[in-house]
Amino acid sequence: MSRRTGRAIASTAALALLALGAPGCLLDRSGTGPIDAGLRRDAGLDAGDVGDDAGAHDGGAPLEVPGPLVAPTFADIGEDTVRVEWRAPVGGGAVATYSVERAPDDGERPGTFEEIAAALTATSFTDAPLAAGTTYWYRVRASNAAGAGPYSPPAGLTTPRPPLGRIVQSAFVEGTDPTASFPATPAEGSLLLAVGFHRLDHAAPQIDGWDHRLEHFFRTSEMNRRGITVWARIAQAGEPRDVRLQWSPGRQCSLLIVEIGVPAGATATFLASVGRSSDDERVTSLDTALGPLDAREALLVGVFGARDGTSTEVAFDGLDEAITAPLPTEQADAARALALATGRVEGAVTPSTVVSWAPPRRATIGLLAFRVE
Repeated sequence: MSRRTGRAIASTAALALLALGAPGCLLDRSGTGPIDAGLRRDAGLDAGDVGDDAGAHDGGAPLEVPGPLVAPTFADIGEDTVRVEWRAPVGGGAVATYSVERAPDDGERPGTFEEIAAALTATSFTDAPLAAGTTYWYRVRASNAAGAGPYSPPAGLTTPRPPLGRIVQSAFVEGTDPTASFPATPAEGSLLLAVGFHRLDHAAPQIDGWDHRLEHFFRTSEMNRRGITVWARIAQAGEPRDVRLQWSPGRQCSLLIVEIGVPAGATATFLASVGRSSDDERVTSLDTALGPLDAREALLVGVFGARDGTSTEVAFDGLDEAITAPLPTEQADAARALALATGRVEGAVTPSTVVSWAPPRRATIGLLAFRVE
């Protein structure tokens, strides 16, 4: 009898004995005769030689599940996305696929894991969308035909919070009792601001459901006042996109509306405002300052309004992000320019800003502060 790797080959004598069908023998695979168990052993046949080869590979060795993975790592971390990366396991059977599970944070440890990706062949996975300023936990395991290997240790990360005061979207309109419309529905909890530049008569303009936060003007004569008015509102679920400025009698005016991002879970509360104007003098800059503030974190908003809006070159010292309304149309009864900028401060401070522009013109500026916590 001879043996070699793989199935055993029985000698001619052994095969002849297998065909005898002696009492107490097992039937052969074809069912035509019994096979003696001892002869089976002598012939090099065993239970693995009868049936399929499932569970065997590499010369008959049983397939093992993949070994354990080390904790995953993270790359390209954004406010709403992250790439989870891992290394192939060392030891165990060959990997066919990977699966990724994610859990919320539960007091600086993982909560309940749920599978978010399966049948992956690469060693990375991009998870999106995520919530900004939120902690997530991840774990990974590998699988093959033999089953799933052990989970990796969990690894956690916290997505960054959006920059406080980021301008999300805006809209601008001119007209009498104008209505400006946000391009998209504002996010719940964001800070909404409306800045109007208009002639100030006996009646003050209003926006239903919005809080009046600042009014300041420059005077060119006893009966001629022009300036800015600022309204604010915290966006609610299903916030309307349309914002209508109303007053009686209606006057031609410009309206700039802006959505400002507030970190998830935080609330913006109005603290104070201050305004300053050039009166009848044409200037290229104005400065203003609020009184002392003591807030863990505060959002600052600077506003600018001017007649003779022949330029949009407006700069706010100390405020990082700014937006300028489009140049007024020819239909406006008096050209106007509007601009808004945002920034942030921490702790006990006395906020101030210098607003500059070109060319010289009559103008009004304002500075508002909101506590964010």
